[in-house]
Amino acid sequence: ELPMEMGYHFGLDTGSLSILGHEHNNVDAPAISLWNAVSNDLFALTPRAGASRA
Repeated sequence: ELPMEMGYHFGLDTGSLSILGHEHNNVDAPAISLWNAVSNDLFALTPRAGASRA
């Protein structure tokens, strides 16, 4: 387990999303749930075929 000061070793890209969580909802087992995901990884940027505009 690393101290918080060592966090600078894990670079995060600009415009990305990273989520830190816990393994199997166990607070004693930290885990990386999502790392450096960009918008294309999270959702489609183009409308779905047949989708109506509001």
